[in-house]
Amino acid sequence: MYLYNISVIIEDNLEDQVVTWLKKEFFTTSNIEFQLLSLMDSPHPGSTICIQLQAPTAEVITEIKNDHLPKLQTYIQENFGEKVFLFDSVMEYLPKD
Repeated sequence: MYLYNISVIIEDNLEDQVVTWLKKEFFTTSNIEFQLLSLMDSPHPGSTICIQLQAPTAEVITEIKNDHLPKLQTYIQENFGEKVFLFDSVMEYLPKD
């Protein structure tokens, strides 16, 4: 099982606009169940929002990167330029034993 995370670092005055777009446009046009989180005590100035989902295989994450991430990247670039920064990461769950 994998965890896919997209961190979105946002200037404070833009957080509501980005979160609203995510909820109305990004999440509603996908059949994937993303989770939206706010990073507490972020080491970066501004706000950090995280978009996360669990995936059973690495192939599912590749599909998400190819089919969904470009839409988010385009929106950020066209509307905010350097005021919003995003990066993604993939984590694999390790067995407890």
